Amino acid sequence: MLGSLREIVWRSTWNKGSYEIIKRFYAESCDEAPKGSIPSFDELPKKFPYRFSSILEIISDALICNIEKFHGSDDLKAYLVSLKTELLKLYVDLISEEREYGVSLRPHKIERLLDLLNRYI
Repeated sequence: MLGSLREIVWRSTWNKGSYEIIKRFYAESCDEAPKGSIPSFDELPKKFPYRFSSILEIISDALICNIEKFHGSDDLKAYLVSLKTELLKLYVDLISEEREYGVSLRPHKIERLLDLLNRYI
């Protein structure tokens, strides 16, 4: 999923099927019910920058769960390097959306996730 992470996140802002992929990824990664439930596609914020931000939060939570699963694994470093590349692209997208729409979307979970990755890599 990492190779297409950015594409799936963007597509999920308007495509219910893509959003369902993210919800399944979250469920598979976290093995537990989320704090509060993950909103359905129709429950996501209607305004685009907030919808994008909400989806980024869900995927960030799922990725944190994945990192915890890989912790201590020989494959952890390779996974984190490829993950960081994709997350940096999404972070730039988040900043661009802030500028374009004139809204503040930060601080954001993706920033905490990038900080976490910096400690492991």
